[in-house]
Amino acid sequence: MQDRHHGKYLSKMFLGFVLVTAGIFLVSLGTIEARKSNWYFWASGSAIVVNAGLYFLFGACVHKVKSDLIRRQKQRDHRKPVEIS
Repeated sequence: MQDRHHGKYLSKMFLGFVLVTAGIFLVSLGTIEARKSNWYFWASGSAIVVNAGLYFLFGACVHKVKSDLIRRQKQRDHRKPVEIS
């Protein structure tokens, strides 16, 4: 059984990679379109998308650590011998 942190890890990791990739494409498109006009629009748009992607990637790392800690604690709990008093 997977805990909810593992599910959040996967979804945030996927969303983070998609946003960072989209931000890189926006930077590339912005370099082409910036020659015409509105370079600040492309720069701010790509910066927002890349930063959002990084935010979700770092959030995914936090959920991965939480998921691993929960899994390790469950393994320790199963190894402990039951004391009968």
